[in-house]
Amino acid sequence: MNDQDYVSSPRLLVSFLGGVAIGYGVALLFAPRTGKETRAMLGDYAQSTGETLSNMARRAADSAKEVAESARQKVGEYAENAGQKAGEYAQKGGEYADKAKGQARAASSEVEQRLKSEKHTPRNQ
Repeated sequence: MNDQDYVSSPRLLVSFLGGVAIGYGVALLFAPRTGKETRAMLGDYAQSTGETLSNMARRAADSAKEVAESARQKVGEYAENAGQKAGEYAQKGGEYADKAKGQARAASSEVEQRLKSEKHTPRNQ
């Protein structure tokens, strides 16, 4: 599905409610009722619609809170895992550095020994 085919939920809801309101208004114009009956019916309809919209908004807010909480938990889990991995890598890096230091010291000692032995060894010229 591409972006042009996508219709957001709020836009769809507004379009639907607009269509319902227009249809209801046309029905009221052609219905044989007195003004008092029509006003009472409109009041009931407005109250019912208000309650429905209020319920929908409450459910949407609850859903948004749930999604936000779920996302917060996931981010926390990822951060914790990343922290553990960073600690593991730091520990391995320290181990490699210690190993490299030991090898460098050994190589340095070996070079010193060779230099000392060459100084004490007479050369035939």
